[in-house]
Amino acid sequence: MPSTSPPSALPGGWKVGRLLGTGACSLGVYEVSRKGDDRAWCVKFAALPPPSKSKSKKKTLAARNADQLFFEYTLYSNVLTSGLGRWLPDAPGLRDRPYGEVGGLRYLIMELVPFSLWSSLGAGVGVS
Repeated sequence: MPSTSPPSALPGGWKVGRLLGTGACSLGVYEVSRKGDDRAWCVKFAALPPPSKSKSKKKTLAARNADQLFFEYTLYSNVLTSGLGRWLPDAPGLRDRPYGEVGGLRYLIMELVPFSLWSSLGAGVGVS
């Protein structure tokens, strides 16, 4: 079973900072920074499930949560950054290693936005 503590560093030169919050599908959202980059970033972690010998096709909660990060990464990198508006969080470029696995954890790095996406949708922020 992976540790619930995140690593202090991630591939691509990222340094993990303080805990910003937790959610239903992740082990936590943390500040993350990189030397020479003054933008505000955060990283979300999900535990990878242990290998299963079961032949059941039903996924465990841990597997579904880890898969959710891959879905979010795909969504951010392929759909949401295609000109739909700056109210959506940005993601670092592929060479910056914004998504991956380390120490039994899957991670996704994205822009730290100063507002809740749900509240911005309700208020029409950035929507034209």
